[in-house]
Amino acid sequence: LDVVIDKGAWEVPAIFELIKSGGSIDDNEMYRVFNNGIGYVIIAPKDEAEGILKSVNSGDSGDEALIIGDVIPATAGGKEVVLKG
Repeated sequence: LDVVIDKGAWEVPAIFELIKSGGSIDDNEMYRVFNNGIGYVIIAPKDEAEGILKSVNSGDSGDEALIIGDVIPATAGGKEVVLKG
Protein backbone atom coordinates (compact mmCIF):
# COMPACT_ATOMS: atom_id res chain seq x y z
CA LEU A 1 0.00 0.00 0.00
CA ASP A 2 0.94 3.65 -0.45
CA VAL A 3 -0.29 6.72 1.40
CA VAL A 4 -1.28 9.91 -0.40
CA ILE A 5 -1.16 13.08 1.73
CA ASP A 6 -3.04 16.19 0.57
CA LYS A 7 -0.78 19.12 1.50
CA GLY A 8 -3.75 21.49 1.29
CA ALA A 9 -5.79 19.64 3.94
CA TRP A 10 -4.50 21.75 6.84
CA GLU A 11 -3.01 25.15 7.48
CA VAL A 12 0.73 24.92 8.07
CA PRO A 13 1.66 26.94 11.20
CA ALA A 14 3.77 30.03 10.48
CA ILE A 15 6.76 28.71 12.45
CA PHE A 16 7.33 26.08 9.78
CA GLU A 17 7.53 28.72 7.05
CA LEU A 18 10.16 30.52 9.14
CA ILE A 19 12.16 27.32 9.56
CA LYS A 20 11.88 26.57 5.84
CA SER A 21 12.99 30.00 4.65
CA GLY A 22 15.61 30.52 7.36
CA GLY A 23 17.23 27.17 6.73
CA SER A 24 16.72 27.01 2.95
CA ILE A 25 14.94 23.68 3.42
CA ASP A 26 12.96 22.19 0.54
CA ASP A 27 9.33 21.09 0.88
CA ASN A 28 9.99 17.35 0.91
CA GLU A 29 12.51 17.69 3.73
CA MET A 30 10.10 19.88 5.73
CA TYR A 31 7.42 17.17 5.50
CA ARG A 32 9.88 14.37 6.24
CA VAL A 33 11.43 15.99 9.32
CA PHE A 34 8.78 18.31 10.75
CA ASN A 35 5.45 17.03 9.34
CA ASN A 36 4.52 20.72 8.95
CA GLY A 37 2.25 20.78 11.96
CA ILE A 38 0.70 17.31 11.87
CA GLY A 39 1.19 15.87 15.34
CA TYR A 40 0.07 12.31 14.77
CA VAL A 41 -1.84 10.28 12.22
CA ILE A 42 -4.56 7.66 12.63
CA ILE A 43 -5.08 5.36 9.68
CA ALA A 44 -8.56 3.87 9.76
CA PRO A 45 -11.19 2.44 7.43
CA LYS A 46 -13.18 5.14 5.61
CA ASP A 47 -16.43 3.98 7.19
CA GLU A 48 -14.98 4.72 10.65
CA ALA A 49 -13.49 8.14 9.82
CA GLU A 50 -16.54 10.25 10.67
CA GLY A 51 -16.87 8.69 14.13
CA ILE A 52 -13.18 9.21 14.85
CA LEU A 53 -13.38 12.86 13.76
CA LYS A 54 -16.40 13.46 16.00
CA SER A 55 -14.75 11.76 18.96
CA VAL A 56 -11.47 13.68 18.74
CA ASN A 57 -13.02 17.03 17.87
CA SER A 58 -15.64 16.91 20.64
CA GLY A 59 -13.13 16.39 23.45
CA ASP A 60 -11.65 18.96 25.79
CA SER A 61 -8.06 18.31 24.69
CA GLY A 62 -8.03 21.08 22.08
CA ASP A 63 -6.93 18.58 19.43
CA GLU A 64 -8.32 18.92 15.92
CA ALA A 65 -8.77 15.88 13.72
CA LEU A 66 -8.75 16.24 9.94
CA ILE A 67 -8.77 13.90 6.99
CA ILE A 68 -5.45 14.55 5.27
CA GLY A 69 -5.16 11.73 2.76
CA ASP A 70 -5.86 8.22 1.59
CA VAL A 71 -4.33 4.77 1.58
CA ILE A 72 -4.15 3.44 -1.97
CA PRO A 73 -2.92 0.30 -3.73
CA ALA A 74 0.85 0.29 -4.17
CA THR A 75 2.18 1.85 -7.34
CA ALA A 76 5.89 0.97 -7.35
CA GLY A 77 6.61 -1.62 -4.70
CA GLY A 78 4.52 -0.02 -1.98
CA LYS A 79 5.23 1.66 1.32
CA GLU A 80 5.48 5.07 -0.33
CA VAL A 81 4.20 8.39 1.01
CA VAL A 82 3.09 10.61 -1.85
CA LEU A 83 2.56 14.35 -1.30
CA LYS A 84 -0.04 15.99 -3.54
CA GLY A 85 -1.37 19.52 -3.78
